[in-house]
Amino acid sequence: DAVWIKVPALSKTQWHPFSVASTPLETPGLLTIYVKSLGKWSAGLHHYIRECHEKNVQPIIYMDGGYTATAPISAAHSDVVFVGGGIGITPLMGQLVHVLRSHPSQNVWLVWNVRRKDMFVHFQSWLRHIQNVGGDRLRIRLQVTQEEVTEFGVANTDDIQSGQAFTGQKSLPRCFEGHGPNSAVEYRPYAHVSTIKRMVMLTLGFGFSCALVAIATYANRLTTATSAQWILLRVVQFCAVVVGCYLALLVTKFPKTLAPVSDDVIDHHDKVAMNSDDVAKHFDVQSGRADLSEIFQTVESGAQGSVAVYVCGPKSLIRSVDENAHGKFQVHHEDFEM
Repeated sequence: DAVWIKVPALSKTQWHPFSVASTPLETPGLLTIYVKSLGKWSAGLHHYIRECHEKNVQPIIYMDGGYTATAPISAAHSDVVFVGGGIGITPLMGQLVHVLRSHPSQNVWLVWNVRRKDMFVHFQSWLRHIQNVGGDRLRIRLQVTQEEVTEFGVANTDDIQSGQAFTGQKSLPRCFEGHGPNSAVEYRPYAHVSTIKRMVMLTLGFGFSCALVAIATYANRLTTATSAQWILLRVVQFCAVVVGCYLALLVTKFPKTLAPVSDDVIDHHDKVAMNSDDVAKHFDVQSGRADLSEIFQTVESGAQGSVAVYVCGPKSLIRSVDENAHGKFQVHHEDFEM
């Protein structure tokens, strides 16, 4: 899924889309997005979060979504391969964890190409997490396409999560949860209403509105009215439609049941952080682009059935996947930019 984010402190009108990198199977009351500082708005967001942290207040952020929900990954596939390029891995992160949690019989492959090792350092907690969850049925192939020019030292995991370990600035908290002492708005956990329930609610509201219009039009009093009273008839019909719409709106505003997010649900990753060399050694990071032909041959030789391939990243990576995935493979393209 994707959500749209608006930060009033940065802009009153701008909404920006971000991929959801978590699954409700793990955190039913929370969702995770990753924001890379690339432009004016994203840089301003990082500065705003840092400023809120220093002032000990909660940031005001509005969210709309989710949208562009992907089709669920079928459990009929024996293997699922996720191929990502750079930050384009984020649309695949939630799907990968979802498969690990919901399809225990499937083998999962992660092939991730990045330019520099520091991105793996940023995401080391997530990588270790999926490694623990997936166990023997998860295979990770991490590739670095450019040589490192600088070695980075990492103080702690919080610095990694905030992205400040590489700038020398004060670290930020991993996330903002609960009620801050000076919060300007009430904290509202993420809740998702199923599409089916939403359609049922809207259909009932529309049906009730039509019933009111029919009663107003064909009831004995108004059908016997003179032509001079047609204005009253139209006013009643208009009010019936408005009342029906508001009833449908009220139904959708009923409190939603939110699953509690306890310490048992949220995975608190190991606090011992690794630097770039440790990450490269732990995950056996290789230099150069992944040999997709060799990887797909390995996957195909061990697959008992069809293989689903999900790819997101540069066009060159997508073309390479399309050229090498044949036979048992069913390729799906994930859109990173909207």
